[in-house]
Amino acid sequence: MKFIIHHERPTFIFMTFGIMVALLCTNKLFGIGFSSPLLIAESVLLVLMVFLTFLDKVIGTTIIINENDFSIQQLFGNRRISYGEVLSINIENYTRHRANRPDVTYRMRMIISTATGKEIELNDNASKIEGVSGIVVGIHTQTPNEEVGLYQAYMMIKSKVKGPIVSSY
Repeated sequence: MKFIIHHERPTFIFMTFGIMVALLCTNKLFGIGFSSPLLIAESVLLVLMVFLTFLDKVIGTTIIINENDFSIQQLFGNRRISYGEVLSINIENYTRHRANRPDVTYRMRMIISTATGKEIELNDNASKIEGVSGIVVGIHTQTPNEEVGLYQAYMMIKSKVKGPIVSSY
């Protein structure tokens, strides 16, 4: 079974922001002009990071459920986890409020703890916009859990894990 989720990785966002800050600091600190090779290299790097952030958002994250294991495929890197490695799975709904905007975005988070000590956190959009008025005003309504790809993947993983599992909802 294959589930495509809209996982947001803040790594790209923070790296892009860091490059922008580095660009401004080096320009102010060293008084670099617009024709400097360093400024051109930083600008190319910034455009590349913005493009990678956009590409990561478009491609999304894919969770593939197999018979003996499941894999999480992202833009950079794939993780293959056997069901025997899973110690616990926790899933929860949460809301995200944006500054200076009245809308609330509903999200879902799943945290998988493995026997190797790693915690894998995935999140997915759990809201939808209804109608033209929802688009104009930005009103989001919560999607039922059964329609969210992350929740569907959670239910399948939970059903295939053998032994005691700690999970919460």
